[in-house]
Amino acid sequence: MRCCELQGKKDIKVVERAKPDTVAAGNVLVRVERAGICGTDIHYYHEGANGAFVVQHPYVIGHEFCGVVDAVGEGVAALSVGDQIAVDPNIICHTCENCRTGHSSQCMNARFFGSASTMPHVDGGFQEFLCVRASQCHKVSEPMDPDRLAFAEPLAVVLHAMSNLPSSLVAKKVFVAGAGPIGALAVAVAKIRGASEIVVSDISDTALARAKDVGATLTLNPLRDSEVIAAFGKGKGYFDLVVEASGALPAVHTCVEVVRAFGHFAQVGVLGKALVEIPYSRLASKEVTFCGSFRNGPEFGEAVRLLETGQIDPTPLHSHTFKAEQISEALEVAADKTLACKVLIDFT
Repeated sequence: MRCCELQGKKDIKVVERAKPDTVAAGNVLVRVERAGICGTDIHYYHEGANGAFVVQHPYVIGHEFCGVVDAVGEGVAALSVGDQIAVDPNIICHTCENCRTGHSSQCMNARFFGSASTMPHVDGGFQEFLCVRASQCHKVSEPMDPDRLAFAEPLAVVLHAMSNLPSSLVAKKVFVAGAGPIGALAVAVAKIRGASEIVVSDISDTALARAKDVGATLTLNPLRDSEVIAAFGKGKGYFDLVVEASGALPAVHTCVEVVRAFGHFAQVGVLGKALVEIPYSRLASKEVTFCGSFRNGPEFGEAVRLLETGQIDPTPLHSHTFKAEQISEALEVAADKTLACKVLIDFT
């Protein structure tokens, strides 16, 4: 089988490995159809690291993937060969205190497909076949376009980020900083939850156009619309909810200013390993609820259902598709945010 193996910084190769010939009890063998490139994959490829997680040995990256069940291990009753599934990349222990209390995103023994956060690193979804726990698989009731199903993981990340926020956004005003895949999906979720205004900021006009396609009511480029954005920060701020999805410190500062008193601030963008200066006193003085977010918890099934029913249509965010043999080119294109949004790898 073909595997996209990251061997070091700017060094990824398609290698041949033996297809698994046995499937452990409780597991299934997945034939991967599509895999999405995430910002973490881009960091691993371009920098040899993702924040504090440094690549120590060759391994297969990728954690946003969907496919078809190819074989079923002993004891698996809920899945059958041929079922189309999306795979939750979180490999959790189910036994630690956080797992037992429903906070699996903070599993104390977690591993993660395609991540260098543990040693040895965990091979991910940029390969033709992969054995996974049946409990990580979420099947669809009717066959659907894998280009859409591949968005399950990033959508689950957004749903998790918003899980500590008011469940109803009816008539609420929302500001999203960053119009990449995560920011744009946050727009789509805010729209179906009834937000009355959804304002999006990004320095890429291409990204802003996609945000408009999925529900933004106003898009602003801070390079030319700084006065408009600043006006939202007058007094005690304007927005009921701000979602920081860019990981850029200037955007964080903007969010601090435009969120209203008693509003909610969701930090989703990854700020990196360096210490950054965030004006928490400003948040405190406005009595803002600040929520960090990491990966996803039990929201993955909801993400699949929203995609399956068409309540969330990620089609405008799908910008490119490459074959596995083009993985280097795909990662280069995905890094150009003026050109690409969600880049998918086709393993069929």
